[in-house]
Amino acid sequence: MTSKRDGATVPKKRVGAELAPDHTTTEAIELAAGAGAVPSSSSSSSEHDTVGSSPGTLEARYRALVLATGQITWTAHQDGSGGLAGDGRDWCLFTGQTPDAAGARGWRDALYPDDRDRAIAAFQAAAAARRPYEIDYRVRRYDGEYRWMLVRGVPVLKADGSVREWVGTATDITEHKQAADRARESEAKLAAELADAQRLQRISTQLIQEGDLDALYQQILDAAIAVMHSDIGSMQMFSPDRGELRLLAWKGFDPASAAFWEWVRPDATSSCGMALRTRERVVVPDVERCDFMATTKDLDVYRLSGIRAVQSTPLMTRDGHVVGMISTHWRTPHQPAERELRLLDVLARQAADLIERKQAEEALRIANRRMDEFLNMATHELKTPLTALQANLQLAERRLQHRLAALEGAEGKAGSASAGGESPMPAQRALQGVAQLLIRNERQVRWLTRLVDDLVDAARIETGKLEIRPAPCDLAAIVREVVAEQRTVHPKRAIHLHLPEQQVVPVNADAGRIGQVVANYLTNALKYAPDDRPVEVALRVEGEIAHVSVRDDGPGIPAEDQAHVWERGFRAAGINSSGGGVGLGLGLHISRSIVELHRGAVSIESAPGQGSTFWFTLPLSQSS
Repeated sequence: MTSKRDGATVPKKRVGAELAPDHTTTEAIELAAGAGAVPSSSSSSSEHDTVGSSPGTLEARYRALVLATGQITWTAHQDGSGGLAGDGRDWCLFTGQTPDAAGARGWRDALYPDDRDRAIAAFQAAAAARRPYEIDYRVRRYDGEYRWMLVRGVPVLKADGSVREWVGTATDITEHKQAADRARESEAKLAAELADAQRLQRISTQLIQEGDLDALYQQILDAAIAVMHSDIGSMQMFSPDRGELRLLAWKGFDPASAAFWEWVRPDATSSCGMALRTRERVVVPDVERCDFMATTKDLDVYRLSGIRAVQSTPLMTRDGHVVGMISTHWRTPHQPAERELRLLDVLARQAADLIERKQAEEALRIANRRMDEFLNMATHELKTPLTALQANLQLAERRLQHRLAALEGAEGKAGSASAGGESPMPAQRALQGVAQLLIRNERQVRWLTRLVDDLVDAARIETGKLEIRPAPCDLAAIVREVVAEQRTVHPKRAIHLHLPEQQVVPVNADAGRIGQVVANYLTNALKYAPDDRPVEVALRVEGEIAHVSVRDDGPGIPAEDQAHVWERGFRAAGINSSGGGVGLGLGLHISRSIVELHRGAVSIESAPGQGSTFWFTLPLSQSS
C-alpha cells in the first residue's frame, strides 16, 4: 500500500462529484467521508502536542476511534492499477494487516472470498469512467470476524481532466445490514404466514362446499399433506362401536401397509395408536430411533412404505371427543416446524368440526330416509284396512237402505195385516237400528282415518317432507265444499257461510291441502263451540290477499296460550270440548305448516268468554 496524501492542490475545474478549486487532498478526504476524515499518519501532530498528549496516547486514541466507528479513509492510484492502496493506517488498524501485507494487492486478502471479484470489478469500472462509485462488501476485521462495509470512492482530477488519485471511505454497516436482514426475514415470515392463512381459507371454503363425505376426507388429507410439506399422509375415522380407528383415506402408502392399518386399536405401536391412547399429538422424527416402535410389526410396515418420520394429530370435537386422526409421513428423518404444526392444528379444528357436522347430516339423512320408509309403510298398512272398512260399511249401509225400502214397499201393499198374519214392523225397526250403528261406525272410521293422516303429516313436517302441489284453483269453491261436507257430518249444527260478491277467488294452491286447513279450523270450532250457537265461516278479499276466517262462541283462549296453539300437541288448560274426541292436537300445527308453504300466514283473535276467530291468508293468483 502507498500513501498519496501530500497536500497538493487540485485544479479549479469541478466535474460531478469532483472537488472545488484550492481544496487540499486532506480536505477532499474529509468531504468524501461526509463527516470529516480521521487525521492520517501524515498529518502534523504539533497541535495535538499542545494539549499535553504524548504520541503514544494519540495513537491509542486514534486506534480506538477507528475501531469504535468502523470508519476507514483511503486513497488509491489514479488508474486503479495498484488496487485500493490507501494511506494504510486506518486499513491496518481495522483489518490487523501489516503495511507490507496490505501493500500492492495484499489488501484484497482481507475481503470475503466471494466478494473479491465484485469489489475489484466495481472499482475498475469506476476508474475507467472516472466517476464516483459506491459498493458494499465484507471485510475481515482484526479479530477474524467479517464485517459489512459500505465503500465510497471519488476521483480527484488534474488540470487536464485525468484522475490524479482516488479518495474515499469505508464504513462498517454490519448492524444496519443485520437489521435489514431481520426486517426482510420478518417480512418473509409475515408473507409466508399470510400465504398459509390464505391457503387455510381456501381449504376451508373447499371443505365447507364439499358435499360428499369421501371427497371431504380426501380434501382434508390433501390439505394436511400440503401444510406439513410431507410425502405421505393418512386419515382415519374413530368408530365408537369398536373403539378403534378406521382408515378412510391415504396417499403414498404401499397397499399392504394400507391393509395392515385398516383398523388401529389404542394399544397399537404405531404413532396413531399412541395418539389415540394419549389423546395428544405424537411426533416421531425418526422411526428407527423410536423406543415404543422398536422390534414391532408397525416398524416393519413403516419400512415397507419407505416412511422414516411421522406425526399423528387427533381430531377432537369441541366437547373433547375423538372423531378421527390425521397423520403425515416423511421419507427422511424430519422434525416438523412449530409453524407447520400450528397450521395443522387450525386444519384439525376445522376438520373435526366439519366431520362432526357431516356425520350429523349423514345421520339425519339416514333417519329421514328411514322415516320416509316408515311413513310409507305406516300409511299403507294403516290406511288400507281403514279404507276397506269404510267401503264395507258404506256398502252394508246401502244394502240395508235397499232392504228397508223393500220392507216399506211391502208394508204399503199389504195394507193392514190379515188375521193371524205377522206384522213387518219389528223387522223394519231392527234394520233401522242396524243402519244407525253403521252410520256411527262409518263416522268413527272417518275420524280414525283423519287421525292417521294427521300423524303422517306431522311426521312429514318434522322431517321437512310435507309437500304441496299448487295449481290454479278457486278458493271460494274450496270453502263452499268443506262447509257443505261438515254440514252433512254435523246436520244439527248451524254453520253460516259468508262469501264475497265475486264468484271466483283465484289462488295458486294445493286445493286438497287448503281444504284440509279449512276443515281443521271448522271441526275445531264445532268441537269447542256450544251446540246451540252457530259457527261463522267467512271469505273476503283485501287487495291482493284472500282472507279466510272461522269464528266460534266457545270459551276463548287466554292471551298467554295463543302463541302456543300452533304447536304440536298443545292444549289450553281448563278448556274442554263440547262434544266428540279431543284429537291429537295436530290439526292447527299442520294447518300452519300448509299455509306457510303457500306463502300465507295464520293467526288467532280470542279472549276468555268471548269465543275465538282463527284465520289464514293466501296471496291471490298473479294471473287474476
